[in-house]
Amino acid sequence: MRLQSLSVLLRWLNQWIFLFLLWSSLSGEIEKPLLAHTTSISYSEIQIQEKQVEVRLRMNLYELNFVTQLDRNSDRILSPEEVKDGFPRFAPQVFDNFQIRGQRELGKASLDKWKFGADTGELECLLTYSFSQILEEVHLRVTLHHITDSGHLNLALLQYDDRQEQRFFNLENSEAGVELYRGWMSYLRLGMRFLALGGKRILTGYDYLAFLIGLFLVGQTSCTRLRVAGVFVVSQALTFLIGALDLANLPPKFVGSAIALSVAYIAAENLLLKEITNRWLVACFFGLIYGFSSSMIIREWGLPQNGRLASLLTFNLGAILAVGIVVALVSLAFFYLNRFHWQKRITNCTSLILMCFGFFWFIRRTF
Repeated sequence: MRLQSLSVLLRWLNQWIFLFLLWSSLSGEIEKPLLAHTTSISYSEIQIQEKQVEVRLRMNLYELNFVTQLDRNSDRILSPEEVKDGFPRFAPQVFDNFQIRGQRELGKASLDKWKFGADTGELECLLTYSFSQILEEVHLRVTLHHITDSGHLNLALLQYDDRQEQRFFNLENSEAGVELYRGWMSYLRLGMRFLALGGKRILTGYDYLAFLIGLFLVGQTSCTRLRVAGVFVVSQALTFLIGALDLANLPPKFVGSAIALSVAYIAAENLLLKEITNRWLVACFFGLIYGFSSSMIIREWGLPQNGRLASLLTFNLGAILAVGIVVALVSLAFFYLNRFHWQKRITNCTSLILMCFGFFWFIRRTF
């Protein structure tokens, strides 16, 4: 009897606990909570114009941490009148956590209009950021998690110059930048960046350097070196443009193996041939392969929609300057070593090392 009474008591407690939990969940749906959620989401459409940025921001007003101060009658429900009277006072908090900066100035923010849906709690407002200069670059800093909750996520759609980009902002990712390429200064910055990338591709690419050193290592006059360098640069520029514009491409594995083989081949020529003629043909042939290699890299980096031609030309110019630097250094080293009787040993040892590296890279990239 005692066990039976205990069982009845437990069933009775379980029923009351279930009813309490059900009532709690339903009451949470009926009344809009004024406390911040653990996670929240907002949406923004950002339209970048010439000297102005318009942001259409949509978010749940009940998720903002100053919402209790808008509820004047403390009935835990916001009316359109309460929002109309109170929200403009707190708009600066939104501006502080949705900042847009131009080249050298912070956009002057203003609240143009807003509307509030009392049934859904959604607030839609139009923010305008004004600038004194034509926008060439835009930097966004969105920290809405400061006035909502730490898990807040803002999904943004950026529109500018007939383009659209999707971005997101949260606690870990609160900043983003956009380059517009509208003025000559932005094109100059773009050109300088790709000029440096072109030079870096040559000077830090070990396979590029190995091939160029082998190409100019064995006895040639300065005029011959310049002619060979010119042929190499022109041929690689041709296939670089073809590949970068996606007119034609070669398989990446084939290109990598061919480049490795070019290093081994040029080193073998230096070691085995007593007299090297028509080196410009070798430079032309392998230059075509190297051009496709560079085009693969530039496609991975991505080309800007505006200034694409300027990017390609300055990248090629950077490559030309880098090749010129390599030719000059090899020529100076060759001129210095010519004064010593052991110059031939140095060139042979260097060629042997290059050939070993070339075959090693070829095996790694092919098999």
